[in-house]
Amino acid sequence: MIGMHRRAIAAIALAGSLGLGSGIALAQHDPDLSADEVKCQLGTSLAVSKFITDKAKCLTKCEQGARKTPPLNPSSDCQPPYAGATGNCIALAESKATGLEQTKCAKDCPECYMNGDCAADASARIADTESNVDTLRLLVYCDDSGSGDGLTKAEAKCADTVAKTLANFAKAKLLCFSKCRKDEDKLKVPVGSCDPPPSDQKTSDCIQKATDKATAAIDKQCESSVNPKADKPDCYTLTSAQWVNAVEMAVDDGQANLYCGSPSAAFVD
Repeated sequence: MIGMHRRAIAAIALAGSLGLGSGIALAQHDPDLSADEVKCQLGTSLAVSKFITDKAKCLTKCEQGARKTPPLNPSSDCQPPYAGATGNCIALAESKATGLEQTKCAKDCPECYMNGDCAADASARIADTESNVDTLRLLVYCDDSGSGDGLTKAEAKCADTVAKTLANFAKAKLLCFSKCRKDEDKLKVPVGSCDPPPSDQKTSDCIQKATDKATAAIDKQCESSVNPKADKPDCYTLTSAQWVNAVEMAVDDGQANLYCGSPSAAFVD
């Protein structure tokens, strides 16, 4: 299983995004965006971030249910293509996310979003997110059955914490970028200062705060050197910093496809 684990790490590194559009073909378009197109991009970022956290909750609840005695659901429900209550939970999260993007983009959709078709973009973007979250699930809930003690309660708590923390970190970092893009649109910060790594100090500080919080949360439940009662699954090979960094790079790599164009002063409200 360790070999599979390492391949999964490589897969998520190559994926380059948590579904922020890396698999979506972009069209060439005028770099200037209307105010409604900017709102669409900000709304799309929100939709993606909500889907990541919502799906993470579905997966964690499933894993916890499978560990109960007797189990509340089979462990197979927690793996693609998912089934039972977990499948329904994820389907609802998908529907909410695609609906939110379409609502936020109802007035205008950037040409770089599937040639201005935000309904098609929403479906493709959430599907892309889905694939990458599934890859992350493989890492977080790796098979620990081969270890001497199996999956202990402390190890299970660590895994659940990693799942929740990484999802919340992705959401927090996306929010840091969204705030910067709003300021960029209003010309409060120079155009380009939100591009990762952001040169805008407020955004950089926002991301650092989220990074520190996520790293500390994982350490608290996974590292015995920090918390004597903590323990991590034997199939884990990543440190807290490496977990967070994997998501960090993913969010960064997805920014160009979320914000594919520069706001223009001609369209500032």
